[in-house]
Amino acid sequence: MILISLQVDKMGDSKSSQLLIILDDLDKWNPYFPTDQVISAKDYLFSHQYLDLKHANIINLCFDSGYMSLGHYCSMIAEARGHKIMPSIKTMNDLQKSSFYLGDLDFLKEKVNKSLSQISELDQKESFTALSVFGKSEDKGIDSISKSIFRFFPAPLLEIRFKKHEHIWSISALKVVSLDSLPKEQEDFFANTIDHFSNHLWRTPANRKKYVCDLAILVTKDEPLPPSDEKALQKFEKACKKLDVFSERIYEDDFARISEFDALFVRTTTSIENFTYNFVKNAEMDGLVVIDDSDSILRCTNKIYVSNKLEKKGISTIPGKFIVKDLEEEKELAIKKYGFPLICKIPDGSFSIGVKKADNREELDKILSEMFQKSSLVLVQKFLRSAFDWRIGVLDNQPIFACKYYMSQGHWQIYNHSKGINTKMFSGKSETLPLYEVPKSVIKLAISSTSTIGNGLYGVDIKEDEEGNVYVVEINDNPNIDSDIEDKIEKDVLYETIVRSFLNRVRESRTV
Repeated sequence: MILISLQVDKMGDSKSSQLLIILDDLDKWNPYFPTDQVISAKDYLFSHQYLDLKHANIINLCFDSGYMSLGHYCSMIAEARGHKIMPSIKTMNDLQKSSFYLGDLDFLKEKVNKSLSQISELDQKESFTALSVFGKSEDKGIDSISKSIFRFFPAPLLEIRFKKHEHIWSISALKVVSLDSLPKEQEDFFANTIDHFSNHLWRTPANRKKYVCDLAILVTKDEPLPPSDEKALQKFEKACKKLDVFSERIYEDDFARISEFDALFVRTTTSIENFTYNFVKNAEMDGLVVIDDSDSILRCTNKIYVSNKLEKKGISTIPGKFIVKDLEEEKELAIKKYGFPLICKIPDGSFSIGVKKADNREELDKILSEMFQKSSLVLVQKFLRSAFDWRIGVLDNQPIFACKYYMSQGHWQIYNHSKGINTKMFSGKSETLPLYEVPKSVIKLAISSTSTIGNGLYGVDIKEDEEGNVYVVEINDNPNIDSDIEDKIEKDVLYETIVRSFLNRVRESRTV
C-alpha cells in the first residue's frame, strides 16, 4: 500500500480550502493509503456535506470525462459551487476533439521532434506513449513537453501519444488515463507527484490573514535581463504588505495555480513566442486582473502594429517605412529618402535585439537578407543620433517615472549586445528625473502614444533632436523597474502606485 500525505484542512474551515479527490470508482484507490479526502463522484454531486462546502480544491480523477458523464458533471458542478477543480470544463471539452488540442500544440512541433530524436531507445520505433502526471513525466527527455502540454490542458493524468512519420516525431493524441490502468511501477510516481502537487501547488496556509486581494508576481529564475531586479521585487512585496495585498512570486511551472489569485503582475520578459503570452491569456480567462494584459503584449511586441497605429493618430515617430522582400524599389526609396546610416528592425524584438545599423548599401543588403529569413517585413528608419533616449513610465494613462537612458559607451544603442551582459560596456548609464523637469512635449507624446495601446503599464522610448522635436522610438509593455534607477526619485511611492492600480482594478472587477 502506497502512502500519499495529502494536505489536510478541516472541513468547513472558512479560512482554508479542503482538498478532495473525486473518483468514479473508489476501488481504484486500493493501491494507496486510505483517506477521507478521496470521495466518489456521486457523493460529491449529491451529499450536502460537499454542497455546503465553501472552499475546496478538487482533483477530478473520473476516467469518463465525456459530455454528460459523471466526471463531466463533477467539474461543471464544482465550478458552479465556486470550488477550484482540475480539470476544468474547458479542458475536458478541449480534450474531446483532437482538432482542438492538436492545433493549440502546433508550436511544440520542433521541440517534440528534437526531444524524441535524441532518445536512442526510440530510433527503431514508429510510436511512443508517455504518461503525464500533473505535467510531469518520468522520462526526463520529454518532461518539458509534458509541462508545456499541462500549461494548455491542466489535467491530472494524461497519456501523450507520439508517432513518427518520415523520420519526424509529432504528437498524435492526448488521452485521459484511468487511475487503475497505471502499471505498478508508475503508481509510486503518481503518488509522489500528487503528494507534491497537493502540498505545494494548492497549499493555502490556514492561518493566513485576510488580504484585500491576492497578487501573483510572475518571474523567471536566473533571467539574464529581468524587468525588475531582486531589490525591486522586494520593494514590490513591501508595498503589497503595506497595502494589505497578499503577494507571491510564481514561475512558469505554476501555471495550474493561476486561479488562486485575483491579479497577475508579469515581471519576466514577455513575448508571443515564449510562455508568457499564453500564461497571461489563461489568467485573463480565469478572471484575473493582469499587467501586462495580453492585448498590450500582442501590440507592443510588434513594431508594425505600433507604427501604423501611431501614424494613423498623427503621433510623431522616427521617419521610416516597412519594406518587403524582393521589392527593390521600396529599398531604393528608403535610401533616397533617408540616406545612410539606416536602422533596420525586425517587427518583434526587445532590448534592442533585432535592431541593426547599415552604414552603406553593402551592409544594408546583408542585414536585410538575414532579417527576411525571420520576418516577411522589415522596418527601415532614418538614423537619428542622440546621446540618450527618454524613457517615460506610464500607468493608467499617467506618467509615473522619467529616465534618460544613455547610449552604451562608443556605441549607437543603449545596449551593446556584442559585449557581455555583466560588463560595463553592455549598457549605457541612466539618469532619473522628477517629472516636472521633463519637457512637456515629451510627457504629452508619451501619454498620447500609450493611449493607442491601452491603460496598462508601459515604457515609452522617445528621441529628441537638436531642434527640440520629439519622436516615439517604441512603446514597451513590461518596462524595466529596477532599484536605484526607475525608482530613484519616487522611491517606495513608485511601487505603491503600481500596487494601488492593481487594487483599484480588482475592486472594479468585483463590482461588474
